[in-house]
Amino acid sequence: MLSAIAATISRLNIASKEKMDFDIVIKSIDRQVKLKIGRSLTRKEKDFLAAAWDGRSYEQIAEILPHSSIYLRAVVAPQVWNLLTLAITDGVRVTKRNFRLLLEQKLETLADRQPEALGKNSLNSAIKIAGRPPCVTGFQGRSRELTELAELTSKNRCVVLYGEAGIGKSALIAKLIENFANGSIICQFKFVIWKTVQHQPKLKDLVNELLDLTSTQFSKNTSERDEQAKISCLIKALRENSYFIVLDELDGLLEDGSNAANDREEINVEYNSFFRRIIEEEHSSCIILTNSKPLKSMLKLQRSGRPCYSLKLGGLDLEAAKGILQAAKLTDEHKWEQMLEPYLGNPSIIKLVTEKIINYFDGSVTKFLSYKSELIFEIYKEVLGQQYRPDRLPPLEKEIILYLTEQVIIDNSLVGFDQLFMELKIRCKNNISLSNFIVAVENLDSCSLIIISKDRTTKELFFTLPPLFKSYLLKKDKLQSLNRLGSKPNLDWSGSVV
Repeated sequence: MLSAIAATISRLNIASKEKMDFDIVIKSIDRQVKLKIGRSLTRKEKDFLAAAWDGRSYEQIAEILPHSSIYLRAVVAPQVWNLLTLAITDGVRVTKRNFRLLLEQKLETLADRQPEALGKNSLNSAIKIAGRPPCVTGFQGRSRELTELAELTSKNRCVVLYGEAGIGKSALIAKLIENFANGSIICQFKFVIWKTVQHQPKLKDLVNELLDLTSTQFSKNTSERDEQAKISCLIKALRENSYFIVLDELDGLLEDGSNAANDREEINVEYNSFFRRIIEEEHSSCIILTNSKPLKSMLKLQRSGRPCYSLKLGGLDLEAAKGILQAAKLTDEHKWEQMLEPYLGNPSIIKLVTEKIINYFDGSVTKFLSYKSELIFEIYKEVLGQQYRPDRLPPLEKEIILYLTEQVIIDNSLVGFDQLFMELKIRCKNNISLSNFIVAVENLDSCSLIIISKDRTTKELFFTLPPLFKSYLLKKDKLQSLNRLGSKPNLDWSGSVV
């Protein structure tokens, strides 16, 4: 009898602890979602997560929420898992199967972090941190990039770190901040502010937040409508103290030139004017921006000698990429290099593929490789689909990709500079100049849509498509039975099968 009572009490204590843990987790999730996405969790999302945390099936959750299990599985669940992937797990895909494990791994990090306020530093009292840089547990390699980024931020008032989705821009900056805090890299900054701008705030709202975070007081004579006066107050704060300000996930906030929609033109002008003032006016701070591609306005200022710099982040080297597989304890090490080749060192893609190998192939790389081509669609769309949208490219850039795709279908060979230029002149009826061609090639390269290599002997440039992008296009072409040689593939750039 006593043993039965003890067992019951033990179960109740465990249940109480699990409930307490979830209360901590849901509060931490809500804070992080608000910081990253710009809104709080809805009541429905909280109830769904609570039920999923308890291990309930979709059918059981449907008994609690006013939705069918089909609707929960097809609509609610994908939205919630994508939300957690963006806000909580640093790009590691969240599913119903792994969500509790992933959140428990993040629990200590999330629960221990304080609300945004300078002076409540989670790393080192020598550097005051506002905001929440992403967790860098499992960070691999990048010693050269860390050194280069630290040097650039010490010499410039603005640094744009760009590269394809999932390449690790945010993680690199977060690791640099960690190294600043632990003293492994010399730091000239006293304060760090981390701000995610994925929700595309208006400039006046962003400036107000930065003023609050720097504890800058407005003069009583300063009009609330005088936004330039507020920016002047902010720059004064950047002059009086050295700030390291990160504006993460700038994509979509600024669009360059003809690609900008009319309704965003005013936003572009405001932000470009703001960044120009930050760059040109004297202060001892640095703002670092992350984006999937370089910003033309920043490149123009850089070429004119202003203290700003655009740095493209490439993939991990082979050893660092293998480190991800080693940490996940994948088998068949002799196949690792073959497995990694298509992903060009993109850590988010490698982690996504690694997760699939663990979940579906029992950690065997050999088994995965026999099915790899069947997963191209999902991998491509999940990590890169939103960034790689050639339908939004100018006609000449789209024509370059189409021609390179044709050449892959014919013989999978590299295309030389002269061959590509002459072919485009024929297709465009001589209506392109060499300068037009070079600009188009540079734009595609900056967006990681093509790969440029140089012959060591002849020094001629050659072009091809990135392996994952190429595999995606060829697979799609195959599915649509459009593999007839010598004709343009009728590719649907949106990612849907037609």
